[in-house]
Amino acid sequence: MLDFLKGGKKTKSLLDQFILIVYGDPPPLKTAVPEMAIEIAYSDLLKQIINKNEISKVTYSLYKGKIPYSTNDLALSVALNFFKRSELIPLLKNVQIEARKIKDDWMQQNKVNKYLGESFDYTLKKLFN
Repeated sequence: MLDFLKGGKKTKSLLDQFILIVYGDPPPLKTAVPEMAIEIAYSDLLKQIINKNEISKVTYSLYKGKIPYSTNDLALSVALNFFKRSELIPLLKNVQIEARKIKDDWMQQNKVNKYLGESFDYTLKKLFN
């Protein structure tokens, strides 16, 4: 029987639970501006190595989801998507250090979610060190 007919609470999906853990309860509103996230990922984090159209596709795909990204959260998530692709590791090896420095600056300024920033750093260390 459906939860709402039983008078019970709706069961949260794993993604909903993840959002509450990472962003808090209640989570903030999505404030990302996709066009700005594309430009930040393209110019600052990936240093124009990746085709801007590819970055745009990933950005809008992530933006359409439930995660309440800020613009910088979205840009970081997009860049991480490309850094994790094994075929791109040789191309992105030299820019990942600068991307991590940018992430560090954003974390000091509270421009990115703490857990997202830590995940970004952990993943890049694992892939590139």
